[in-house]
Amino acid sequence: MVSPFLMLNNRIQPDLNILISKCVSRIVGLGFFKDFEVVIPNYILNVSDNLLGPSKKKAVSNEIETLRKLAYQNVISILNFDDRLTIPNTIEELGKEEDNMIIEIAKVTNSVVLTGDNNLKTKALLASRPVIYIHPDIFGKLKILEEVRMPK
Repeated sequence: MVSPFLMLNNRIQPDLNILISKCVSRIVGLGFFKDFEVVIPNYILNVSDNLLGPSKKKAVSNEIETLRKLAYQNVISILNFDDRLTIPNTIEELGKEEDNMIIEIAKVTNSVVLTGDNNLKTKALLASRPVIYIHPDIFGKLKILEEVRMPK
């Protein structure tokens, strides 16, 4: 499969929920985003390590590990971005600032925002950032497609 659009840049910046839901690796496994560069900023890693509960933290770690395997197979590449952003102290503060941080990182890295959050999609578009929006209803369907097309 070939991506259905042309860009000057093939770099995507997934938000935290996209990583938690393992959407990036599932989409790559289905044939999309081949040769794309996935931005993994320190901000996301630090939020995952310090603010998320054990199950979400493990989901992010598993997704990043899967993405690393895909990078090792030369399907995608990964940009570990040292953003030096300070993470919030509480999950409530995270909810208030995460979207702005993702958009800022996307601007600095010239990335397309990948999200399932309608509010982030709107904010990114208002900030003139390109967005790939995956409706949350599709998350479960991606999992089913992955299981059907790529049995373990």
